[in-house]
Amino acid sequence: MALPISDDGQREGPGVVASLLETSEGRLSLVMDDVQYQLGVDAASWRTDGFFTACEYSKVDLVAGTLSAEEFAQIGENIVLRLLALKSARRRTGYRDA
Repeated sequence: MALPISDDGQREGPGVVASLLETSEGRLSLVMDDVQYQLGVDAASWRTDGFFTACEYSKVDLVAGTLSAEEFAQIGENIVLRLLALKSARRRTGYRDA
């Protein structure tokens, strides 16, 4: 699938945001939080709903992009499974964007 060449501004419901936090041991913690799209504002407006998960990695390996294929796959799997779980929970509760 081709990547879009511009942002169409379309977003929906819950999401996951990731950030890197340097630990005191010189490692990097990949922190993921649940976020909620702020309808009617703009594509960049999200509200943090809470902590999802965090994983620590060697700073050297993460910065160099030399994590194992399994580690990179686990990061992607965590994100996709969380998004599916959030979307499913919204459907079960009948939640609709305002």
